[in-house]
Amino acid sequence: MLHQWKRAEVELMLKLYIKYKSGNHSGRTRVWENVVKEMQSRGVYHCNMQPDRKFHCLMSTYYKTKKRLQGQSPVARKSKWYYFNIMKSIAEAADEPAYDDDDKDAVICLDDIETDDDDDIDIEQLMLAIDQPTASEVDSAYSNLNEALKFSGVKQLVAIREDLEQTNALQEESNELLKQNNELMEKFLARRTK
Repeated sequence: MLHQWKRAEVELMLKLYIKYKSGNHSGRTRVWENVVKEMQSRGVYHCNMQPDRKFHCLMSTYYKTKKRLQGQSPVARKSKWYYFNIMKSIAEAADEPAYDDDDKDAVICLDDIETDDDDDIDIEQLMLAIDQPTASEVDSAYSNLNEALKFSGVKQLVAIREDLEQTNALQEESNELLKQNNELMEKFLARRTK
């Protein structure tokens, strides 16, 4: 099951990205490694989150929204997308390449399209807002995984049994053909020796 990004996690990721991008951390990979490490140290343990991919989606959404807003009047140019202002500041300050509008891999997540204009975010408040999984949620997830593995194992065993039954039937047919071949060979040799 894929991790659903919570608003607090996205905000934390963006704040950490700004922190490490402006520091002396060379290379994109190094920035994302530091972001992931600090997120994990702050209690966000979802290793399959792929923050760089989420950031790519956010940047793509920002550029598409910006392009859409350019044709509107100055009064209507304000976006209601929750992350628009922070992504705008990142895009203006960063040396990130502009993401193509033709990017077929870009995904705009429903949880990204929210309306709120609060830009002042405290990282400590973000951490309090992140829901930690309860023991029952962890047990439930483990139970579901355990059931899925059992079901998968049963399916594999049934498939192996079917394969063995087919192999056994083919072996019996082969043995019958060899038996008939031996009988015909004996008849042929018996006629030849007479």
